[in-house]
Order: sequence, then C-alpha cells, then structure tokens
Amino acid sequence: MMNPFHLYMFPLFKQMKMFHLFGNMAGPIVCCVSGAISFGCLLYCSFLKGIPIEIEEAAMIDGCTPFQTFWKITFPLLGPCTGSMIILNGLSIWNDYLMPYLVLPSGKAKTITVEIAGFVGQYSARWDIVFAGTIISIVPALAIFCAFQKYFVKGVTAGAAKG
Repeated sequence: MMNPFHLYMFPLFKQMKMFHLFGNMAGPIVCCVSGAISFGCLLYCSFLKGIPIEIEEAAMIDGCTPFQTFWKITFPLLGPCTGSMIILNGLSIWNDYLMPYLVLPSGKAKTITVEIAGFVGQYSARWDIVFAGTIISIVPALAIFCAFQKYFVKGVTAGAAKG
C-alpha cells in the first residue's frame, strides 16, 4: 500500500495479460477489490483493537453466541469504520485513471474518467462533453459522501483524541 502505482504497474500489466484479464472490465475490478481488501484489513484491525473486550464478554454472559456477539454488538460499533472505508475506497476507485487506462484498450468499455479524458485530444477538445461528463461523474461520489458523512467524520477522528 505504501508503494506508488507507478512502481508496480508493469508487473501488474504482465500478470493481467497472463491471467487474461487485459482488455475487459474484470481486470480493473480484480485490482480494485484486492487493494480495497488490503486497506480494509488494515483499517478494521486497528479499529477492532479499540473496542473494549468487556463489551463482548458481557454479551457472552448474556447468552450470545460468538456470531451473535459479532453481528449484534461488534458490527454496529464498526459503523464509522465501514463508512470511512466505503468513502475512501469508493472515491479512490471512482477517480482512478491510470490503471483503467492501461488495462482497458481503446475501442472497448472504459471507466468514466478514461472516457472523459478521451474527449481531449492533441488538436481538438470537446469541452462541452468534458464538462457535462465531469458533472455526471461527480454526482455518485457526492451522493455516497453525503450518505456516509457522519460515519466518515466519526471514523476519521476515532482514536485521535483520548478521553
């Protein structure tokens, strides 16, 4: 996660060709899901360490099974973490340009950021379509952020202040 994409894009490109993921939407999906899983594990592990074990022990004493303890006690406490992860991963995947540009060849299906960039050429530009596409691409990201805003603020500030 600490390595920039530019460092591993050539080996990734070779692997996608080897696994026949080059040229279809499965390639970017696999890359984005694998990156989201690694970030999610890091975020959830650090957040779960901050939940007191006494809460889970109290649920066990009350007769909850381990699955019920997780689903009814622990998972609702993970709301801010889940909201933060959805916003951060969702926006990074939605705004990704370079990886879909490399993996999806021209003439095939593309992501919205790659398609918008395709309207600006060396000698001409369709600014009307670029601006309309930009507005259309902002709407889903803005809707997701508005829906998860309260969880995002809680998730980002969790553990920042002691007390």
